[in-house]
Amino acid sequence: SLERNTVFMNGNIFLSDDTTFNAQVLLNRNESFGRFAPAAGYFEVDPTTTGGAAFFAENGLDATKGPAAVYYRFNNVGTRDNSVTDFQADLKAGLDGTLYPDSFGEVIWETGYHL
Repeated sequence: SLERNTVFMNGNIFLSDDTTFNAQVLLNRNESFGRFAPAAGYFEVDPTTTGGAAFFAENGLDATKGPAAVYYRFNNVGTRDNSVTDFQADLKAGLDGTLYPDSFGEVIWETGYHL
């Protein structure tokens, strides 16, 4: 990766003795670069042409089998460069707290939204 920037925040606000607002934020931006080999491809050599007959003779190929496929990495077109910028966000906000009903012990509750 060429560059990475990250921010993380976590906070609580006590709204009352029994209720808390909580939030969490995570932001990330990443730049990366990749370089890959030049494109690969092929071409055919026809044994019935003058150059094709010479190619078949030099490489010991049987001209009666038809054209020969030559696989080649085309260096002249250059490398395949790839730049990528990614952004990620994770946001969460919620409330939590405790209730003390008379009929039974304490009730701990939590609600929130996660994006």
